[in-house]
Amino acid sequence: MNLFRFLAATLVALALCSLRLAAADSAAKDMKPRFMPEQVSALEALKGELARLDPMLEKVAEPDHKAWVKAKVEKLKERFQELQKIAFDQAKFDELRFDVNIEYQRLALWLRPPLIPPKAKAK
Repeated sequence: MNLFRFLAATLVALALCSLRLAAADSAAKDMKPRFMPEQVSALEALKGELARLDPMLEKVAEPDHKAWVKAKVEKLKERFQELQKIAFDQAKFDELRFDVNIEYQRLALWLRPPLIPPKAKAK
């Protein structure tokens, strides 16, 4: 009979511990991570770089290309939102910043006028 009580008490204790861990885990997911001042300014700068893409995107005249670039920009913004939900990860930040800069450069090259003027028609 003592063994039965011991096992029952052990099961109750394990159940309570698992409930506490689950509650702590869900509370930890709801909390926004704290960032250092340098990290906050880096995230704000990246947010500004992402915002720079929107006015450039509006200048794209070709609908297919515009839809393709808009999808890429939205994906970059989703990655930025995910980056703000976790503890600061310098590698993920650097990768996202690189991808944002590359997309900006691609868009700028697409929008600039051609370097070589079109050939004149022969008469």
